[in-house]
Amino acid sequence: MTAVQCPRSYGESLAELLIQLGLEPWKSKSSSTPEGVSKAELSRAVEELLASLDSSRITWYAVAGWGTYTVDQRAATACIVASKALTGGSEAIPDYEGPAALIHDGGDRMYGSRQERLRRAATRQFNGFADRVTPVYLTQLQDGDRVYPELTAADYIAGYIRSQLSETGIEGLNYDVQRIDDSWNVSDDPPCTLYNLRSRNRRQSQQRYDRAAAWIDGRRPSSDDMWGSQPLQSLANRLQSDAVRDYLLNEL
Repeated sequence: MTAVQCPRSYGESLAELLIQLGLEPWKSKSSSTPEGVSKAELSRAVEELLASLDSSRITWYAVAGWGTYTVDQRAATACIVASKALTGGSEAIPDYEGPAALIHDGGDRMYGSRQERLRRAATRQFNGFADRVTPVYLTQLQDGDRVYPELTAADYIAGYIRSQLSETGIEGLNYDVQRIDDSWNVSDDPPCTLYNLRSRNRRQSQQRYDRAAAWIDGRRPSSDDMWGSQPLQSLANRLQSDAVRDYLLNEL
């Protein structure tokens, strides 16, 4: 399980990096290999991604486990991994910019009704976190890796680590990946609030540019949302990156 922490102001840099490496943000599920890219080429691209992240303010954290884990243990893992990514793992990150949204990539019932187990785990993990680091607001988004480049990057990293683990084991990895500790406590705390991303309500088929528009505007593109190509052009003009803007308007 991986988490990528990216300040909103660095989102374009991450999107541009994914585009340059051929990792196709907004086009497809990042758990699948992009069209025309071999497994070896994908591994090299993710290695380049990790090297680039190491020289940026974007941090990531990962844990791996073998065996069967309960839904409560997975919920605790998700929150711990997110908190480590927010703090840079063992090293503090400089001047975190404002509050954070923990956007979990998954369906509405992955952790029980309205993500209850994840919300209980978040209460325990982020207790006092706002005072030490930053407030964290929990939400979730099914197929979130098709909307937010941060989740796309996290999914690619997880897939790469999974592949490497099967070949070398955790000892052979060149990255600091922690193993899940079964001694983590299951939370019985009151569930924290689950925040919803704003959504649009036009009943037409969702397209790639709908997801990109949602990322720019910070909204949730549910399956019945439709932005339309002209609104994307208007929203893309907000972007600073010429590469991302050109990709969205001419290649997506």
